[in-house]
Amino acid sequence: MGVTLTTDRRKTIDIYQKRIGSGKYALLAGLGLGGTGARTSPNTLSKIYWGVVIPKMLYGIETTPTEETSMKMLEDNHRQNGLLIQNLPTRTPKPAATTLLGWQSMRSFVAYLKVMFMLRVLCLSNDSIYKKLMVISIDVFQEQGDRRILTPVGDIMQYVK
Repeated sequence: MGVTLTTDRRKTIDIYQKRIGSGKYALLAGLGLGGTGARTSPNTLSKIYWGVVIPKMLYGIETTPTEETSMKMLEDNHRQNGLLIQNLPTRTPKPAATTLLGWQSMRSFVAYLKVMFMLRVLCLSNDSIYKKLMVISIDVFQEQGDRRILTPVGDIMQYVK
């Protein structure tokens, strides 16, 4: 277990596909809980999804910079999982997959994780090296503007603005 850090876009796509695959296995295991006679209810599957699948898929995502393509992959998978949980056809309109369950989007959930990570780091003691690095990264981001820096601070500051 751990977070793989890379700046290679092809490897990033592979990493996100592995994340999505590991989450899908957990969800499919939850689908099998009902046995052959009765299907597990969407409410129960939704709780399994947010309690097991999402933490498994998004482990450590707040510490890594995220690209638009990886967020699109997560969002598409999120919708597919919503369709699977509700046993809806694949032609169902995109918003219906998550709205009917009352789910938030992956983009908003990842933004929440990243902002909370920044706040937790900034609440550390003043002599913490992690806090010092976070403050320096925020200063660098503010000086460079919208240019991309290879830290999660760039993503976080986009959400904070």
